[in-house]
Amino acid sequence: MSPETVESIKEALTPLMEKLGQGGEAAWAMAVRQQYVVAGQAVVLWILLLVVGVVWWRRIEPPMQKWVDAGSSYSDRDVAQTFARIAFAIAFFFLGVASVISTVQGVSRLINPEWYALQSLLNLVTGQ
Repeated sequence: MSPETVESIKEALTPLMEKLGQGGEAAWAMAVRQQYVVAGQAVVLWILLLVVGVVWWRRIEPPMQKWVDAGSSYSDRDVAQTFARIAFAIAFFFLGVASVISTVQGVSRLINPEWYALQSLLNLVTGQ
């Protein structure tokens, strides 16, 4: 963000901050801290989805094997395993896309928390 933009934002928010006084300073500090919390949640979500994916992938074979071996032919086993792998791939793809989007937003909040704090305060003031 250019220095001119920062100065224009400060000029626009100065009357509001003067009215709020110390409460405005506290709100600003809380808004910045909240951005770190949101970024941390994004990273935790990514790690959680990765762990769930690995556990699911490693556990999909034995239950499918037992279920299919309980009286199915060889071709049924192949179909069941293929179906399970396709279902896993589709679910993990969508979870992966959501995780990547969340991680990108989280990293950007870690890099520039003041910008996102400013956005959240402006949204609060304007009612959006």
